[in-house]
Amino acid sequence: MNSVQLGRINKTRWYFLERHTFMAQLHKEIKRHINRCKIKGFKPAFRINGMSDLKIENMGLIETYPTAQWYDYTKNPIRMKKFIAGKFPKNYHLTFSLGSSNKEDAKEILKLGGNVAVVFRNKKLPKKFMGHKVFNADKTDLRFKDPKNIIAGLYAKGKARYDDTGFVQDV
Repeated sequence: MNSVQLGRINKTRWYFLERHTFMAQLHKEIKRHINRCKIKGFKPAFRINGMSDLKIENMGLIETYPTAQWYDYTKNPIRMKKFIAGKFPKNYHLTFSLGSSNKEDAKEILKLGGNVAVVFRNKKLPKKFMGHKVFNADKTDLRFKDPKNIIAGLYAKGKARYDDTGFVQDV
């Protein structure tokens, strides 16, 4: 693991082991970022889940900071269907993440109008996958700016290039 991955794991552990102190620090960092963005004329955006799939829609953050844009990836089809049905705040965006065992869920998400992130082994992304246009999602991480009902195509980086679990797609 590199230092970024280790940091993400440690923050997730901190959240579960000492939630009160974690949330206090998180609020400080969110306020600091919002203020910095205000000074520079940017709209703040937050992606809380780096390596987790926590239900941030239940943490009160989105409602507490309504001027910020919130976004995440999820492998949880129930959360994704709620998002597609408009049951989450307008300033929150979810992208479904294709894994090694949720291809049927991904197909259903696409039928319902959602976006699905897919990691491809080849740097040259396919034009279509699972019957949907592939959009180059490596250009930016801001998934809330993506066109609707597409495949957010990502190129496998680092050790992921050698993945053989079915997470990385060969086309």
